[in-house]
Amino acid sequence: MEANEISLPLQTDQQVKKVFEFQIIMKLNVNKENIKEIKYKAKAAVQACDKGEQRNVVDILKYLIYGLIERKILDVINPKIHLRISDDGRNVGQKVKQVMITCSILDDIDNLYQPENHYTIVLYPGVKKYETLNNILKSLAMKLRKLKEEGFKDNQNIK
Repeated sequence: MEANEISLPLQTDQQVKKVFEFQIIMKLNVNKENIKEIKYKAKAAVQACDKGEQRNVVDILKYLIYGLIERKILDVINPKIHLRISDDGRNVGQKVKQVMITCSILDDIDNLYQPENHYTIVLYPGVKKYETLNNILKSLAMKLRKLKEEGFKDNQNIK
């Protein structure tokens, strides 16, 4: 044996089989969290930040939809709503860090940059961390996907 070679123990077929089984199971379970777990993690992430709060995008749209139709921002014949989701981390008051996720309606071009037309979806104290945002935004992504697939129903259950 040369000086640069490393001697590895031979593995039995059973050991190799277990390694492959483990790898297959891991690959099957990645990104397959069930809906209850995702909702629980999102709620726990917000609550773990002490005084965090989360609002439902669909409820905000139910509140806004009639005003958008009256102002002719949304077309009743082709009812598509384009949303912008954005986040920001700020120091508020005495160096208390806050993370805020907002949505705005891109179709309302004249009022897009008005602060009163940005609706807070998530607000929690702390710093922006990928893990926290990921858990919080999974729930939001599910709601938006469901909204896209099933369509929007207003308070009278009309699509």
